[in-house]
Amino acid sequence: MTFKNDSPAAVHQSAIVIDTHADTPQRFVDENFDLADPLNGGNFNLETAHKGNMGAEFFAIWVEPSRYQGQYARRTLELIDAVKLQAAKHPNSMTLATSPEGI
Repeated sequence: MTFKNDSPAAVHQSAIVIDTHADTPQRFVDENFDLADPLNGGNFNLETAHKGNMGAEFFAIWVEPSRYQGQYARRTLELIDAVKLQAAKHPNSMTLATSPEGI
């Protein structure tokens, strides 16, 4: 529970911070990006998640229609597998949650 006199930083640290959209899976597949790597132009990695007290991240699984025409299922599965691989590679930093209860 927070009170009126709590500082914004204290409220932030006590909250479950959830980001509902990160396009990072495309970087996993296309750039061999690893969440432990420096950002190098991106917006999300393990360091930024830790600094931002990130409690959950929704990784966007989006297939660019004209680029992957006729290959939507394959690309979708590649992106999903890439997210699962990151969770497996960094079990001390992240867990794959597939339900609200998992968060």
